[in-house]
Amino acid sequence: MKRIAIIGGGKGGYALLTLLKDIPDIEVAGIADKDEDAPGIKLARHSNIFTTKDYNELLKTKDIDIVINVTGSGDISKEIRKKRGLKAEIVEGVSAKLVWDLLNQLKAEQDEIQRNLAESKELYNIGVALASAHHLEDVLDAIVKKSTEFVNAPAGSIALYDAGVGELTIAASKGFSPKFLEINRWKVRPNGMTAHILGARKPVAVSDIKKEPLFNNPIMLEQGVRALIAIPLLANSRIVGILYIDDFKPRRFTSNEISFLSLLGTQATFAIEKHQLLKELKDKNDALLEAKDYLKNVLNDSADIIITTDTDGRIVEFNKGAERILGYRRDEVIGRPAAELYGNRDERNKIISKMERDGGVSNYGAQLAAKNGRMVDISLTLSGLHNGAGKVIGTVGISKDITEEKKIRQEIDKKSRELKEINDRLEERILERTIELEKVNKKLEGSNKAKNQFIANMSHELRTPLNSIIGFSEILLTDTFGGLNEKQTRHANNILTSGKHLLQLINNILDIAKIEAGKMTLDYSNFSLPGIIDEVMGIVQPLAAKKGVALDIKLDARVSEITADGIKFKQILYNLLSNAIKFTPGDGKVALVAEKISEAGSSQFAAGRLGFQPDNNARGGAPCLLKISVTDTGIGIRPEDADKIFEEFEQVDGSYSRRHEGLGLGLALTKRLVELHGGVIWVESQPGKGSAFSFILPAAVSVPAAPSPFIPLQTPAAHQLPPPPLSPSVRGTGGGGLSL
Repeated sequence: MKRIAIIGGGKGGYALLTLLKDIPDIEVAGIADKDEDAPGIKLARHSNIFTTKDYNELLKTKDIDIVINVTGSGDISKEIRKKRGLKAEIVEGVSAKLVWDLLNQLKAEQDEIQRNLAESKELYNIGVALASAHHLEDVLDAIVKKSTEFVNAPAGSIALYDAGVGELTIAASKGFSPKFLEINRWKVRPNGMTAHILGARKPVAVSDIKKEPLFNNPIMLEQGVRALIAIPLLANSRIVGILYIDDFKPRRFTSNEISFLSLLGTQATFAIEKHQLLKELKDKNDALLEAKDYLKNVLNDSADIIITTDTDGRIVEFNKGAERILGYRRDEVIGRPAAELYGNRDERNKIISKMERDGGVSNYGAQLAAKNGRMVDISLTLSGLHNGAGKVIGTVGISKDITEEKKIRQEIDKKSRELKEINDRLEERILERTIELEKVNKKLEGSNKAKNQFIANMSHELRTPLNSIIGFSEILLTDTFGGLNEKQTRHANNILTSGKHLLQLINNILDIAKIEAGKMTLDYSNFSLPGIIDEVMGIVQPLAAKKGVALDIKLDARVSEITADGIKFKQILYNLLSNAIKFTPGDGKVALVAEKISEAGSSQFAAGRLGFQPDNNARGGAPCLLKISVTDTGIGIRPEDADKIFEEFEQVDGSYSRRHEGLGLGLALTKRLVELHGGVIWVESQPGKGSAFSFILPAAVSVPAAPSPFIPLQTPAAHQLPPPPLSPSVRGTGGGGLSL
């Protein structure tokens, strides 16, 4: 311990006393100055250090090692040296200055030591606090609090960095307004402040952000931030976050402050890593527990037998499915050799050898012995059981009870054999019946040919006298042989009408017979569609006029000529129109609509639904479809009768229809003629709401320029028109013509 006496209490003495009084191993014995109010004297009195006006009194103090003269007076130093018995070393002038510098340096070193001790103590306290904290938020809050306190800053924060999405999230903060905390997440902007900090990978200090364009952030300026230091938090070269310390006034952060904050940043990094590792560990533990529970449930809930063994072949696990099927309790079999459960104990060794050779066993058929002695047929899948290091620690086997399945399979095999025998016998009987049916069919074909030949012969035989009857009836009605009275005229008209009707029936029968025999051919030609429609309308107009039925025509202006068999086409139109008129009450209406169908048209779609796929190219015409519909306001047809009306000798039941003559051949013949053209016909109807008969034909159609797609030909009520004379061109009786 060195005792020092100071002479001079002015500024020099004050400064020297300030340095010396707190230095270990140095004791200030006292200070002398004539001025009692000198700053050095005041500081000494405040520090309980001896003071005096006379330096001689100070020198009388015992054991003084050094006398420091800071008055600058050489005379005082000379007088001190003359003192007898004074062994103290006297320091003055340049020597005093050197002592001053040395003391300053010593003081600085001591301050550094004290600061380091304080930092170490602070870091230790923080480490203890972090170790005892259970939540990451608490740890980060503590780091922000200690960091701001140590550097005397008003605000700070820690943001966690997610490199996967390039995003930072505030995890802890201090000193900011609630508005700032609302923006707790942000993306890293290229060339922005955060990108610069992340790229630097070391502390970044800014003394005044207003002077740094890169850091001149409006949000931070709004919060009053002027200076900041940002510490990237690195864990194994991976940035996990940033520690921000902010000041609301410009300032320069010292190297000591930056170093200390870096150490705190390391603590924060450790805390974040610890949290992430704990979270990963928890997630893995949760997953393992979930997997364990899942496997336990699988083991207990499985309906199959699940047995695991150790490397010695002894049973380790025996699930509830095994207990239920084999009858053993789990505790009865644990530790016993699995081979004891097999009906043939050597079978277990064969299975193990196969598993070791092939790497596993799948769907292996074997038998296990239940506790009651019953043999259980199983399908076994067996594989090795490995630990985490990949070492084989046993086997796991899953066995499906196929006892009942095997019985069923055996029963199925038995029934299959019986069924095969029955099928073989049936095939023999079917072959016999087929031969018999072929014989019968040949007889029927012969009978059908004979029938058709008979019908044709009889029809030809009947047509000659019928033509005579029709002809003579017409002559009688023309008064060629004299006038007839009213009764005679009525009878002659009845004879003429009945004769024509009978002739039409005979012609229909002949046409159907020809079609069935494959002798009906089509004579295709181009003809005017409006012309042929007008011609047929002229024929049926008297029928409509007689009943008071109105006729209406709507013709697609794009259709002028078509390619078809003209005579058969007229017959189709006549049959449909006359049938509609026949079943339409007085004051009703019959309409005919003819239209061309485009590929995208709804009618084309309807034809497709009916299975109609026309091919016009076979006749060289342009691919096109013609649709004609005949609608009426008649009695209608029940849905269940819609198909019957197109069959020979079929008529819809009903009092109204039964009042009309006919054998039910007209629609049947019409259907045959439409199909002979490669077309399709159908009916849409509801009882009491009328019917719509439509047919589609493939036809080559010319397309003239027309301003409107439809030409309405509204015909007045038929009863208002005089009946036109019957056209000779359609009164002929030749086969294939239109017969009336």
